[in-house]
Amino acid sequence: MHKNDLLKYHPDEIGEQLCLHEQGLYLKIRPQECLNWGKTQSVKSAANLILFCAAHEKLGAWVKMSILNTEVLGKRADVVDYWIKVAEVSFARWVAIDKPTESVPEMPIPP
Repeated sequence: MHKNDLLKYHPDEIGEQLCLHEQGLYLKIRPQECLNWGKTQSVKSAANLILFCAAHEKLGAWVKMSILNTEVLGKRADVVDYWIKVAEVSFARWVAIDKPTESVPEMPIPP
């Protein structure tokens, strides 16, 4: 596989897959991990949080390198446009996933 073969896929497909991957990582994070990280910053006590953050860092590096490895300036602009479209799709999917939770009526807490 060539280094920019991924760019041959439609941004919607990549955005959707990234969203599903990130969602899977996000759902594994437990509130206690966030609290533990704030106190100890121990990898052991916040493993899922670390994995989620590492995935974001890896994706950022991947995007950056795909842009910088494109030598022709016009094509580099196309690569930037591509990743912007991927980000828009990924964000829209996250919103769509989270939307049903917003429509659930809150139950009053009994006195």
